[in-house]
Amino acid sequence: MSIRLLAAALGSLLFAMPVGAVEVFVNGVKVTGGIRSTGFENVNVRFDENGNVFIDAPGYKIQVAGTPAAPPPTPPANPAIRPPVAPPPVAAPPVAPPPVSTGRTGPQTPLPGGQRTWLVVNTSMTGHFKLIVQANGVAVAEIPASSPQYITDISDKLRPGQNQVQITYLPSPNAPQVPPAEAVSVMIGQGTTGTDGTLTIGKVLGTHKKETGNPSADAATIQFKL
Repeated sequence: MSIRLLAAALGSLLFAMPVGAVEVFVNGVKVTGGIRSTGFENVNVRFDENGNVFIDAPGYKIQVAGTPAAPPPTPPANPAIRPPVAPPPVAAPPVAPPPVSTGRTGPQTPLPGGQRTWLVVNTSMTGHFKLIVQANGVAVAEIPASSPQYITDISDKLRPGQNQVQITYLPSPNAPQVPPAEAVSVMIGQGTTGTDGTLTIGKVLGTHKKETGNPSADAATIQFKL
C-alpha cells in the first residue's frame, strides 16, 4: 500500500478524533507531522483505542533528526476496531423499508489472502445525518445519526468487476446548529482480521465525506472494481 492510499485511509478512519489528538508511528518511531512527499510500499496499518496510527513498513529504517523520538503507546489488548458480530440465522430475510432495494447480486469470488471488503463509517459530528447504505442495489445498513462508528463486511454483496456502494444522507430535523464542518466519512476497503479480531485495512477502494448544514436529503456513490 502506498503512502498516498494510506493518507486516504487515515483521513477516513481517524477523522472522529479531535485535531492534533492522533499520533503516527512508523516502525515504532513517532513521525507525526514529520513526513512529507514520501512513499512506502507493502505496509500494514494498525490503530489503538485512542486512534493512534501504527505503520509497519518492513525494509524501511525510520530515524527522526534532533531530539530522541518518544516511545510509541502500547497497542491495546482489546482493539478498538472489531468486525461486527454476525446475526443469528433467521427463517426469512427482513423486508427493508423503501427506498432500499432487496435485489440479489451475482456470485462472489473470494479475495486472495483471506481479505474481505469492509464498509467503515465514522461520524465525528453525531446527530446530523441518518445513513442508508446499499451495495449494488442490495440493502447493507441503516445507520442512525447518533452512531459514532459503524463497520460491516460487505463481501457477500459484491461481484467480480465493477461495483458501487450508494450512500443516502437523511438530515435530522433536530440537528445541532453548527458552522459547516465535516460530519461523516465513509470508506470502502479491503482488509483482514487477526486472531484477536483486529481489522487491518490494506487497500482503500473509495471514500466519501459529508459536511453539516445541508437540510435536504442527498446521495453519493462510491465506485470500484474487484
